[in-house]
Amino acid sequence: MAAYFSTDSRRDKHGNAPIRLSWHCQDDRFQTTIGLSTKYIISNNRVKDGNDNFKNMTPKEINVILERIEKFIYSCEAYALEKGVKLKNGMMRGLFKDYKSMRFTCEKEVMERWIKSTPSNSLYWHKVDGEFYKKLCEAADSVDNEKLYVIFQELFGHSRIFSMPKDEFEGHVELKGEKKKLFVEVSEDEALAAWYMRDLGDNQLQELHKVCK
Repeated sequence: MAAYFSTDSRRDKHGNAPIRLSWHCQDDRFQTTIGLSTKYIISNNRVKDGNDNFKNMTPKEINVILERIEKFIYSCEAYALEKGVKLKNGMMRGLFKDYKSMRFTCEKEVMERWIKSTPSNSLYWHKVDGEFYKKLCEAADSVDNEKLYVIFQELFGHSRIFSMPKDEFEGHVELKGEKKKLFVEVSEDEALAAWYMRDLGDNQLQELHKVCK
């Protein structure tokens, strides 16, 4: 993991340049401005001593914020590693956006919102109605890149391909007064066993049950 701070080449009428964050994580990189500016050079990820910026923030005050951002990024990396999740650009963007918004009571709440919602590596899923599906991929909305869809294909029948909002795919439904997950992760063996059982005729199923007993 690496978080780098730098100053933008553009300066405002006060001579201040926006401070940029570049967050590198494995093969992905996320870049953004952090909402602060400075007149002075950033060295070793910190603003050098000098006069205050036009908002009367001292370099020391700015550096405290930079340090907090660094700690948040390190915490995100550690949490993702603990959960076995690979951070992607869209996830990093969402994490930092929510961190800056100050809408959450603690940083862990932000991390759980984005990192915990990462889909499992499992390809096979069992829907609450009894059908089995193979997850093909995830797709982002062309307008709102933070809105994700799950693309999946039915294992039986016509092998149709469907899409569903990710939060709905990972959500719950009420069935006979009981709250259940809409889709449950299953192993490849379970999915293939279900396919095999569907392919058997009634007489073959009866013979199989006799053998299993």
